[in-house]
Amino acid sequence: MIGKSPDPMDGFLMPFTADEVFALTGQGTEIVGTVERGRIEEGDDVELVGPTRRICARIARVSLFHKPYRVASAGQMRSILLPKIRKEQIEPGSVLAAVGTVAAYRHFEASVRLLTSYEGGPDRQIFPSTVVQLAIRSTQVTGTMTAVDGAVLVEAGMDSMVRVDLSGPAILESGLEFAVLLEDRPFGVGRVTRVGEIA
Repeated sequence: MIGKSPDPMDGFLMPFTADEVFALTGQGTEIVGTVERGRIEEGDDVELVGPTRRICARIARVSLFHKPYRVASAGQMRSILLPKIRKEQIEPGSVLAAVGTVAAYRHFEASVRLLTSYEGGPDRQIFPSTVVQLAIRSTQVTGTMTAVDGAVLVEAGMDSMVRVDLSGPAILESGLEFAVLLEDRPFGVGRVTRVGEIA
């Protein structure tokens, strides 16, 4: 019997870190995380979506601290057991999601606001060659930002529309919020407005 797939409109999504992935001998791989949105049940089909790889799986068990739960809903921390999945198959920066609902991208547009030095940000301006760090959900990736309006630089203290080019793919979608860091210091916040291969 084929397990039922979650409704894509429900949009189940659960980020997790590499430290929250555990190999269980003879059972598969268990992932621990907090559900960002939607809900999932035992027997549902899901996807492990990573920067370069997608893996289909079926949930065998939902639990927390060895206590069984049949359902995982938004805001809840849960352990999800995925049989026939090996820990080494799961890439850093992956998320567990409803089938076909999220993807990885290297380019996107966003609205950002960078902190001024008065607000605690680095005393710097962002040029197209400046490499920044972006904290996206449970992972960090480096990239560059260029002002969409053609300005030479992205100024601190102002709301700016930028194109972001990442060093590697990350799981992105419109509306996703992220933090901007420079030399490991907080430098601003942003919200994705458009994803994909932007001309």
